[in-house]
Amino acid sequence: MAGRAREEHRRGHPTPMAVALGLQHTGRLFTSAALVFVTAAAPLATSSLLLLKVFASDSRSPSCWTAPWSARCWSHPS
Repeated sequence: MAGRAREEHRRGHPTPMAVALGLQHTGRLFTSAALVFVTAAAPLATSSLLLLKVFASDSRSPSCWTAPWSARCWSHPS
């Protein structure tokens, strides 16, 4: 997104306009990615299997996404 704004700025647009144009160009991409994510996560979140629900609605840190077996990912701070 920042790259798109920078491209617009290099084309001669003032900074606020460049940012607006950058957002305009990348808005559809981010919206589409969010829709794909929701479409993929919804069946997992409504599954009867607990492990699938955890993967669909996990709010832990991103490091736990790559190493979910780690003990620190499953301990909850008090």
